[in-house]
Amino acid sequence: MTFTKFNPQNVKELIPEVLDGFSYNIKRDFYYLGENEVQTYFPESFIMGNVPFGTYEIQVEVKALNDLKKVFLFSGRRKLRGIFSLKKGERKKFVFSDSISAIVAGKESQRVPMKDLFVTYLTENPEDVDIFIEVKPVKVPRLFLCGDSTVTDQMAPLHYLPAVTYSSWGQSITAFLDENYAVDNQAHSGNTTESFVKEGRFSIVEEFLSSGDYVFFQFGHNDQKISHLLPQRDYRKNMVAFIEKVKEKSARPILVTPLARNTWDSEENYLDLLIDYDKEIKDLGKKFQIPVVNLHDLSMDFWKKLGKHASQSYFPPGDYTHNNEIGSYLVASFVYEELHRILPNEFPKIEITEYSPEDYIWEDYGKHSEEKVEKSGSEKLHAMESQVDQLVSNIQAVKNSQ
Repeated sequence: MTFTKFNPQNVKELIPEVLDGFSYNIKRDFYYLGENEVQTYFPESFIMGNVPFGTYEIQVEVKALNDLKKVFLFSGRRKLRGIFSLKKGERKKFVFSDSISAIVAGKESQRVPMKDLFVTYLTENPEDVDIFIEVKPVKVPRLFLCGDSTVTDQMAPLHYLPAVTYSSWGQSITAFLDENYAVDNQAHSGNTTESFVKEGRFSIVEEFLSSGDYVFFQFGHNDQKISHLLPQRDYRKNMVAFIEKVKEKSARPILVTPLARNTWDSEENYLDLLIDYDKEIKDLGKKFQIPVVNLHDLSMDFWKKLGKHASQSYFPPGDYTHNNEIGSYLVASFVYEELHRILPNEFPKIEITEYSPEDYIWEDYGKHSEEKVEKSGSEKLHAMESQVDQLVSNIQAVKNSQ
């Protein structure tokens, strides 16, 4: 079982959901702040094809042929494994596990089998890296992730710039996990507790779920836009059904309160638009005696402490819901620290390296680009996040319709 260099031009049909997490059909020529061009990166990906369903342990060693200021290491569909620097001649080793199952892809919400393992690195001069990869089948618990765009494996346009690239805590939680767990991310943009089932995503979780696995649920951002999915209505009903079905498989459900948006009113008072869903998840955790990751309060407190402007460094320009690569790493660290607090034996305490925002001034940000963006399922709900005023108005209208 060996990895070879991945060439997207050799792939007949580029299905983003089963590739390395980079959108090869979206090209951005360069980024700049004022008159200063910003350092961007291009992925060097390696593939092992036609891999049977299962979990796999992957060992990666990176050797620096020259000084490396910053290296990003990913596996699978852009699951973050590390951000680091190396001096010439230094080596760094990683050992982690990945999951191969199936995914729902495209506008038609069709089930597609995963077939390939990926390992990807990005650095300023890719030729300054030697990389060695080994893989073997291994039996470890899967961590299935169920949720919306704040959890899903986002695609990165090229060239890659972390501060403007959409990412999620579901992609970055892998940076804090060792080889004892394999993350299987079934979350998707625009999903609600209802559409996650209707589009066939939960059926994949059920199909591959085994005793001893974990299933994380974080919903609310899109449910709150539909009247019958308010907390005390079908949202609660759907969450209870998820919990019961996971328990039937002798697996472990873990509830995650919804990630807080960076939303403020005209006087810069924080707007907590998800407080009802936060409370509902906490109540369900108590009722069923299952773990609750208190992500809503942790993220909201962090945004409030920084304030609207400084918090924007953790979001792509103009966005207030979805994190960039820096923000997803931060939010994933909140999730892992909560897992350690709740389940210290399963998720031991680790040293978390800070990944700080670059000193970017977003008012001076610009880009020259040529983009071709394909829309996918559940986009109507996803698109509602584009304007705060419209979102607040829609949420209030839904509440008033009860």
